[in-house]
Amino acid sequence: MMFEEIAVESPSIKAVPAKDSRDIPNDLMPVMNALLHQNRLAEAYLFVCSDFHPYRQIIERWVSSVFCKQKQNGPCGQCQSCILISRQQHPDLHWMLPEKEGANIKVEQIRHLQQSIYTGTHHASERFYVIPRIETMNKACSNALLKILEEPPQHCHFILLCSQLLTVLPTIISRCHKVSFPEPGCFSEILMKADLLDESHPKAALLAMTPELIKDLLLLSKLQTSAIDIAEKLKIWPVDELLWLFYGLFAEVAKPVISSVIPGNELTILKDSANNRKLLDLLTKITMLRKKIAGNVNLNTLLVLEDILISWVKIYE
Repeated sequence: MMFEEIAVESPSIKAVPAKDSRDIPNDLMPVMNALLHQNRLAEAYLFVCSDFHPYRQIIERWVSSVFCKQKQNGPCGQCQSCILISRQQHPDLHWMLPEKEGANIKVEQIRHLQQSIYTGTHHASERFYVIPRIETMNKACSNALLKILEEPPQHCHFILLCSQLLTVLPTIISRCHKVSFPEPGCFSEILMKADLLDESHPKAALLAMTPELIKDLLLLSKLQTSAIDIAEKLKIWPVDELLWLFYGLFAEVAKPVISSVIPGNELTILKDSANNRKLLDLLTKITMLRKKIAGNVNLNTLLVLEDILISWVKIYE
């Protein structure tokens, strides 16, 4: 049975679109090898990683090594199980995604999962469920997930993903085998790799508009545009993604030397006339806002943007 056919039966479990097949970076290979050489599968794993880690490739390679019929030093890539996983069609590897892009997973999805996991496996002896961004779950959703982890069915394994542990229930963490990924490179290194991102990557489109944003910030510093106008253009993006982008750009301005990876000379111009004390205060403000979002505090995107951009103007007064 095709993976997409199974997803039709459950609207909360969807196939992940295919991405590119680039190799896993060398700095992640120790994590990969540790997973591949475990003799016993845990009931639940907690991957602590950012959006820029190729976690889909890592998970697929790892699960392929579990399902592969001809494995030696890893999955063969040729057997039926390996081929099904590479096509995102394996009936025993499920990805749970929010019902709408940018939304969080709902408690109803977790409860539906709780009912569906007790059916038998379809193709292999084990079944895997991948649940991303569990740090954004509300209390009801987290408690429903915890109930599943407390009494998981046999041959069923959960791979939970989060970018930080601050808002994850301690009882969930305690029931998982935690796997921490190395931190990704600095913002300039991320920008350098932006052209390599698949279009479906959650930050691909955001990074694509970065050069235009830098030009707007330069105009704003010279009072040649308004904070309200820029905020209106940006409000279509999730506020947590925008805060991530602002922090990365402003941190680059605060550096002693602007990275040569950043296109154009706008940031160098901005750096030369910036008030560093006010810039550091703005970075602190953004950090506090990101912590609020991690704690599931609802923020008005437009008001947050206007506040940040007005603070940006003050850096150049």
